[in-house]
Amino acid sequence: MQQQSSELLTGLRQAITERRYEDAIREARRFFLSGGSDPEVQRLLGEALLASQRLEEARVELLALLRMQPRNAKAHRLLGEAYLRSDEPVLALKHLRMALELDPLDPLVRSLLEEAENRDKQLGLSVPASKLEAPTMEVSFFELTDSFGLPRGNDDPADSTILPSLPPQSTDPLFEPNEITVPFDLREAQGFNNEQDPIPSPVPPLSPPPTRPAIPLSPNFQPSPS
Repeated sequence: MQQQSSELLTGLRQAITERRYEDAIREARRFFLSGGSDPEVQRLLGEALLASQRLEEARVELLALLRMQPRNAKAHRLLGEAYLRSDEPVLALKHLRMALELDPLDPLVRSLLEEAENRDKQLGLSVPASKLEAPTMEVSFFELTDSFGLPRGNDDPADSTILPSLPPQSTDPLFEPNEITVPFDLREAQGFNNEQDPIPSPVPPLSPPPTRPAIPLSPNFQPSPS
């Protein structure tokens, strides 16, 4: 088995050198499907996947390898390059710096590290956490309500600036975050603080219009001819 693994490694390195990446991937997969286990075969598999632009598969293989060998410098370098090609320079820097620490003589690490740092600066991702925190703002009651003391509607122009900064007020899955509920106590609004007091009707009932007394007709009254 050891001799077979050694021959496989030689064949994989030759295939990668000759840019026959699909051949290398196929042979490495076949080795693992037959029950084989070799960290170097897995590293070469990750290298062939990376060279074939199969970045997600390469990351899976290299992360699995690093769980077994967390100080494998070449695996860190390959994984850092995979993250860099996926336009994730922050993760790329993490693994490339580790690779440089483990193997300062690797000729490829420094160039990849410089490329990742430049890309990170272009994207502006490495920002201190303190600068990423959203500024707090105080919103008064009058900014949340209209001139009648009622919640602003979705068509209110103030919603576009105030509402996005407010946290959701309910865990109900049907709750809309853009809606603001302002509690309105009719008893308190009308000055009834005692719970024993009855709540008066918001609109008093209308009294019937006064009636005028009927005027009796004269006994000599005759209607005029039309």
